[in-house]
Amino acid sequence: MNRMDLQEEFFPMNIWTIKGALTATKTKWSRKGKTYFARLAFQKTDGSSEELKKVVVHDSVAAELVAGAEGRFYLFKSMGVKGLYGVRFADGREVHTYPGDQSMIFAFIAIVWLALNILYISTRDQVSILGLILMPLGIFGWWWCRKVRREIEQLWANDPSENGVAPALTPAPIVSN
Repeated sequence: MNRMDLQEEFFPMNIWTIKGALTATKTKWSRKGKTYFARLAFQKTDGSSEELKKVVVHDSVAAELVAGAEGRFYLFKSMGVKGLYGVRFADGREVHTYPGDQSMIFAFIAIVWLALNILYISTRDQVSILGLILMPLGIFGWWWCRKVRREIEQLWANDPSENGVAPALTPAPIVSN
């Protein structure tokens, strides 16, 4: 099993494109620069259709998502969040903005639990077990969200997709001693 197989098995992240036309949208809410779509329906260029539910989109991208819009739609799914981060329209226009920054939430979790552990040690000579669990999870979540964002930015910049599926990034070689 190589590194990419392990990554896909234990840390699933999907980045893909849909080439076609947006046929229907249903907005659930919009606030703080983000729009949450309850449903986005697409008619692909190959004739098939696809419907996505519960999709987060930045407001600058959401403003361009109207029924009948044609082009290549860039999507991702990571840590339970599905999002649409960019569109390259058939007429040459493009709009691209990552819809969120969950990394700050995870960084906040790690910092708070680090501070609480320092407080526990200095006042009670004890360590919070919950803090020992949540602090590394916060650090991992921060790292993972930053990784997803970097990969999305790289895929957008390189626009590697010609067949509707963005290829995985080339993994670093595994060196065994």
